[in-house]
Amino acid sequence: MLIAIQCAYLAIGVALTVWVGSTLRHNGRIFLVDAFQGDAALGQAVKRLLLFGFYLINVGYVTWTVSTPNPENARVAIERVTEKVGGALVVLGITYFFVVFAFRRLQESGSERSGQMRPGQGATGWSPESAPLGKVLE
Repeated sequence: MLIAIQCAYLAIGVALTVWVGSTLRHNGRIFLVDAFQGDAALGQAVKRLLLFGFYLINVGYVTWTVSTPNPENARVAIERVTEKVGGALVVLGITYFFVVFAFRRLQESGSERSGQMRPGQGATGWSPESAPLGKVLE
C-alpha cells in the first residue's frame, strides 16, 4: 500500500505542476509581449527561465515530500495522500503567484522603458496592440 500512496502522490503532484505550468506558459505571453515591447527572443528566453524555475521548485517539492510511513488502513492512506497533495497545492499556489508577480514586474519595467525609442519603432513607439502575436513567444 505504501508504494501505491507514493505513486498516487507523485502522479497527482507532477500532473498538477505540469497543468499550472502550461497555464503560465500560455497566459503569460501577453505580459511578456508588453514587457519586452515585441522582442520575441528576449521574451522567449525569460519565459523559459521562469518556467524552468517553476518546474524545478514544484517537482522538487513533490519528490522531496514523497516519503511517508506505512499506513495502517485505506482511510489513513487516503488522508496522507490528500495532506501531501494539499501541501503541493500550497507550494504551487505560492510559486504561481511569484511567477505572475515576476511577469507583472517585467511588464511595469517595460512600460517605464517605453519612452525610449528602439530601432524599427515609429514616432509613436511600440504598443501591445501593434505586436504580431502569432510570431511573438509561440
